[in-house]
Amino acid sequence: MTELSRPLRILQVSARYRPYVGGTEIHTGEVAVELAKRGHDVTVLTTDPGADLPAEEWLDGVRVIRVLAWPRGTDLHLAPGLLRVIKAEPWDLVHVQGYHTAVAPVALWAAGRQGLPTALTFHSGGHSSRIRNMARPVHTRAMARLMRNCQLLIGVSDWETGLFTQRLDLEPGRIRTIPNGVSTDATLRPRSETGSAGPKTRPGDPAPHLLSIGRLQRYKGHQRIIRAMPRLLEADPGTRLTIIGMGPYGDRLERLVDDLGLHDSVTFDAVEAEDRPRLDRIMASASAAVFLSEYESHGMAAHEAILAGLPVVVLDATALGGLVADGLARAVPPMATDDEVASIVLRTLAETGGRRPHDPPPPELERLRNSWPSIVRRLEAAYHEFVPADRSAPPRIRDRTG
Repeated sequence: MTELSRPLRILQVSARYRPYVGGTEIHTGEVAVELAKRGHDVTVLTTDPGADLPAEEWLDGVRVIRVLAWPRGTDLHLAPGLLRVIKAEPWDLVHVQGYHTAVAPVALWAAGRQGLPTALTFHSGGHSSRIRNMARPVHTRAMARLMRNCQLLIGVSDWETGLFTQRLDLEPGRIRTIPNGVSTDATLRPRSETGSAGPKTRPGDPAPHLLSIGRLQRYKGHQRIIRAMPRLLEADPGTRLTIIGMGPYGDRLERLVDDLGLHDSVTFDAVEAEDRPRLDRIMASASAAVFLSEYESHGMAAHEAILAGLPVVVLDATALGGLVADGLARAVPPMATDDEVASIVLRTLAETGGRRPHDPPPPELERLRNSWPSIVRRLEAAYHEFVPADRSAPPRIRDRTG
């Protein structure tokens, strides 16, 4: 805590939270826990579409309140119970994490009715439904007034900040960029320390081990690297691919592996959010990581793979394109064929020799090295710009016409 700050009663609102795993869930959890460590009273308000989780519990010093959401088994998250919780206690501020479900408009409206200061981090993402993707701009326009009334708007990448500055017709600087933090203990270890191996370059060398990390959704693109595997196996029959993630598209991906006869070369793994050391060990043993997602607002896993010293191949679109522009990842064009994907991966492996430490780290790499504590300090400072130092004083409210 800084001398000028005071402990705040913070309500973070997110459609999903632990035990669910995803970029927004990880971000919300890391921020909540770190804020609590810094002396703030933090509550996470979330939904329980399955009606099978505790209505209230404490996790790592953070109170978690769950309300029922409908329809069950969907990601719409219609949850009228949010209103009751937001009205129940004298929060200093309400921070909504993610804009793209029914949770955000309900929470922002309820907080506004209570006269509470509000923050919104967009956490925009793709969707496996083309209809839902087409509806996203419409959803943004419908929420525009609620968004503009927030005291603090946050994008998790410069790309996302620019996107919503344009969509909401805001003046430059109105949305701040505060990225996701990175969590990895494998940062920049040389190959000799990790025991990892690159592609087979000489007889007897270990074969390549590729990773594709992300929620199992169609738009995340795991199927593209799976379809490229036959060509990769022609180059080296020992090549392995590990798909790391959980989600509703998993059955389809497993059927694709079956159809292509790749049982011996492709495996699926689900790493729990709390088991970060195991993910670090997997990264430390890999030769390269591939991220072919059609939409990423930040690309947390790709950042972590780069910082772990892995050669990284990404789809040159949305926020992942920034990694290409900075020279930190090899680009796959969005319309690339399966053979072209394989060729780009093979060329990346051949040029990098597998894992390669960045020595010395380029400035672009240093910009990725954001610890969660450093990110939360930036967020805390932003909170105190509009939450009064005196709890009895009114909050500093923006011009609502903005």
